[in-house]
Amino acid sequence: MATPGTIDVVVPVYNAAGDVRRCVDAVLACTPALTRLVLIDDGSTDPGVATLFDELASRRDPRIELLRNARNEGFTFTANRGMRQARGDVVLLNSDTIVTAGWLEALAACAASDARIATVTPFSNNAEICSFPRFCEDNPWADAERVARVLRERAVPTYPDLPTGVGFCMFVRRTALDALGLFDMAFGAGYGEENDWCLRAARAGWRNVLADDAFVVHAGGRSFEGRKADLGTKNLALIATRYPHYDAMVRDYVAADPLRAIRDAAISRLALDRHERGVLHVVDEDDVAGEARVRARVSELRDTSRHYLAIVSAARCRFEDHAGDHVVRFAFDRAPGEAWPDFFRALGATFRVSHVEDQRRTHGAPDTVLQEVESGGMASAAFPNRRIRDALGYRAWTPPAVAEGALENVAAQPAPRGGVWARRARALRATRMGRLLHRVTPAPLIEALKARLGN
Repeated sequence: MATPGTIDVVVPVYNAAGDVRRCVDAVLACTPALTRLVLIDDGSTDPGVATLFDELASRRDPRIELLRNARNEGFTFTANRGMRQARGDVVLLNSDTIVTAGWLEALAACAASDARIATVTPFSNNAEICSFPRFCEDNPWADAERVARVLRERAVPTYPDLPTGVGFCMFVRRTALDALGLFDMAFGAGYGEENDWCLRAARAGWRNVLADDAFVVHAGGRSFEGRKADLGTKNLALIATRYPHYDAMVRDYVAADPLRAIRDAAISRLALDRHERGVLHVVDEDDVAGEARVRARVSELRDTSRHYLAIVSAARCRFEDHAGDHVVRFAFDRAPGEAWPDFFRALGATFRVSHVEDQRRTHGAPDTVLQEVESGGMASAAFPNRRIRDALGYRAWTPPAVAEGALENVAAQPAPRGGVWARRARALRATRMGRLLHRVTPAPLIEALKARLGN
């Protein structure tokens, strides 16, 4: 796994001292020693925050930098202060998060995979489109390290595109910040400012992606407790005005759920630890009555063992992992030249099969092979992660092109403050030619132009 370069972890803090302490402890325990942790107290009224900051100051830990706002300025201002303070790339991290082993290395490796990546978000128990295991839900997080380990084990990794980053834990590339500027202060106390920034980035040719091999716990909503509904209504309306395509894009993304295959691969792997005994039921594809009998048996015994159903045709195996109350469905095609015995050996190794119930009428795979699978005498390796993911129907999501009308709408909005380059870019975007260039010019070329013109 890659070693992070100069990355500062910036944590805006407002009250909830217990959450902050837990967050800090996890970052210090799970993050490389050279990483700097910047904590910014945004005028907390909880006296426990001042006590914690004093305690951290007394440690004289060179990894920790403590800042305080003179008064409560809101999340957007505080995040911007942290990003200005940062030495290079930044991870904005909510104070109600708990990071896990290898989290920052995974974000750094993801960002290093493509210079066009502006933001990287990990999976979390509570991160809307990046939630695991249930999509767009607040999930329990009792065993975060185990979930993180399984996501690493099952990852290809893929680094799929997202409509927007999710701000609970978001890596931001320094060159993207330099090109685009900071969060827009129009979002005030916060909520939605990262969506606005990510949409600006996408419009400029950058990518917002998921690190599908990283997991960070998010308790959720602590900083905006009691204010989330009002802030959400106001700021999401602002985003809808600036980016008319955004709501439809997110709706389509949620309906397509392109991350389902990645989540299901990890869910299936998590289920392996639930029971030692894995039972494989094999039926012919055209044996409807036999399949119905097997399904009834699996339903009756699902709490006693792991159960798998293999529905076999001449060249394909539809395979189901009955992982508790969740059924994960695969469609395995035999690879060119792959014999059924080799396929079943790999299937048994992948899903740790310990018992076989063969209900086939025509034996496409010899009984001796299934007996070998059952006895544990499998010589072949398990299926590679990419084959598992593809058998789950993975299809990458491609961000849609932004309509010219939407760009004109955005150009008319008040732009966030920035440097000389940001002002030049805004002036250029106000012209018809500028809008066209902004749509088609890739981010690396923009950076090259910036270097030629000067900052």
